[in-house]
Amino acid sequence: MKSDGDVYLSSFLMMFVLPVTAASVFLFGPEFFWLAPFISFVVQPISEWFAEKTYSDDFTTRINEVRPKGDRRYDYILYALSFIVLGLIGTGMFVAGDLVQALGFGVAVGFVSGAVGFISAHELIHRRTAFERRLGFLLLLFFNYPTFQIEHFGHHRDVGKPWDPDTARKGESVYQFYFRSFVNGIRLAWSMESKRAKSLIQNRVVLYIALQIFVTAAVGAFFGVFGLLFYVVQSVVSIWLLETTNYVEHYGLERKKVGEKWAPVTADLSWDTDKLVSNFSLLNLGRHASHHMHPTKPYESLDNIDEAKKVPLGYPTMIATALFPPVWFKLMNQRV
Repeated sequence: MKSDGDVYLSSFLMMFVLPVTAASVFLFGPEFFWLAPFISFVVQPISEWFAEKTYSDDFTTRINEVRPKGDRRYDYILYALSFIVLGLIGTGMFVAGDLVQALGFGVAVGFVSGAVGFISAHELIHRRTAFERRLGFLLLLFFNYPTFQIEHFGHHRDVGKPWDPDTARKGESVYQFYFRSFVNGIRLAWSMESKRAKSLIQNRVVLYIALQIFVTAAVGAFFGVFGLLFYVVQSVVSIWLLETTNYVEHYGLERKKVGEKWAPVTADLSWDTDKLVSNFSLLNLGRHASHHMHPTKPYESLDNIDEAKKVPLGYPTMIATALFPPVWFKLMNQRV
């Protein structure tokens, strides 16, 4: 009989469903590109209704208390996901031989990059070892968003403030948010690096963008126009999914001022979900408040904080709902 710890660990294997789905698109053909979005926006939301609704803090605490010292199995899941995503991107560049393949494979792999890759990269850039941080950066580079590594830490500092690019404003549609978040995120990264770096050559934004251009040019040179098109499509889809997730995570939540100073980061600046399928299929992304309170805490140890705001549905369903602003506003504005 499996222990609670084994059940908890094995539940995160749900993360491999999307990569396997994308790999199957390579086998069955680009016309099956819709399988990845179908899994994300139809199968997962439906499964939320049939799965147990929550798992408690007591359960997570108990798992971590009995966890063997030096247990790195959760890390190995993270590493495996990262290398699988990189492998899917490499495979897509290699096999995309025409326009239909470039577009179909690009959408399928882009969903994996956005739903699995970005979550893995986000986890890794918060880790303490150089290997993990570099692996996280490598993922971001192949999503064509390396500056995220810089601006994300500015988001942690500024979450809930009016100028934070990743905090959606109440009444702001996701389509308005996309442009503001992406452009202001790069501006934030530039501002942070301008204060840190003594010269342009030390400015990581300059270095990262130069590296991004080099990699993109290399993809075109080695894999041709369709390999390049695949690479660009998967990048665009992955960034779109990331920004839509960002929109959901902090929509309409505002940080308060105490006198002339901003209040510290609190749990009620994030929208959480305690739905089982959402958290096991997204590395506990739905415990986002805990991540903001304890940024270096690994995904398997994140807590369900009572003070955090709760979305009424699981994360995949909320991400899909955000694409329909009238429905989103009706569902969420009363909860802000």
